[in-house]
Amino acid sequence: MGHLANYYEEVLSAVRAADSVFIFGPGEAKGELRKHFHKQHCFERIVGFETADRMTKRQVSKKVRDFYTVSPAILCMNGDQLTEAKTAE
Repeated sequence: MGHLANYYEEVLSAVRAADSVFIFGPGEAKGELRKHFHKQHCFERIVGFETADRMTKRQVSKKVRDFYTVSPAILCMNGDQLTEAKTAE
């Protein structure tokens, strides 16, 4: 298992008991992490997936608070992106 695969497994282990996971950040790693969730059959926990610039810890905290208390920018079902209009159907 490669270095990143080990890291993704550590992340998955840390959030395995979570009801929902919001994946966001710069670059391509978030997409690889989402693929790892799919491979491990944990994709149903992903409720948000979004590109974001580099952030301070304070900005990360605010983004997570806003996501879970305000309507999310991208809603997901089973790890696949949906628009808010589709979820209203």
